[in-house]
Amino acid sequence: DIAYYLSEDKSNYLVMQDGSRYIIDSSLDALEGELDPQGFFRIGRGCIVSRDAVESVVRHFNGRLKLNLRPVCNDEQFVSRARVDDFLVWLER
Repeated sequence: DIAYYLSEDKSNYLVMQDGSRYIIDSSLDALEGELDPQGFFRIGRGCIVSRDAVESVVRHFNGRLKLNLRPVCNDEQFVSRARVDDFLVWLER
């Protein structure tokens, strides 16, 4: 039921598929080590997404990928250039 983890305004949030948001104490670094890498991917410093939350992927002009997430995120989410290849492999699995 978890859509993604998000770092925003110096707080970390867990966002559920139904759109509900919860402040969490864990850092994204700590969460990244605890989550199943088959189901979750860290797209950059501020976001870890679940496969089910990725609605679509759009190529961005500078080589990064823009993600359209479900539920919709307030800020645009991009896969960092360094992680694009790994993300695409992860998404195709």
